Amino acid sequence: MVTASDVPNNRPAPDMIEFAKKKFELSGSDQIVKIGDSTIDVEEGLNAKCYLTLAITTGAHSREQLLTATPDYIIDNLLDILPLIENAN
Repeated sequence: MVTASDVPNNRPAPDMIEFAKKKFELSGSDQIVKIGDSTIDVEEGLNAKCYLTLAITTGAHSREQLLTATPDYIIDNLLDILPLIENAN
């Protein structure tokens, strides 16, 4: 688990994702899927250059609000990520 208290800059800066990459010894963001329920979550994933940045409609922001952050996909249920990940190369 990574929290804002672990890093110097909070979202939308990519610091938490960068911290997690180091912690789990990941060499690049191409191995990371960022899922969030707010526009700032999406912005964080985009700033970290994650492989996929997904917005989910079950939380803080509506579909219309999430669209403004330009995620790769908007999903309505966590199970909706399975085909996206299974089809990834």
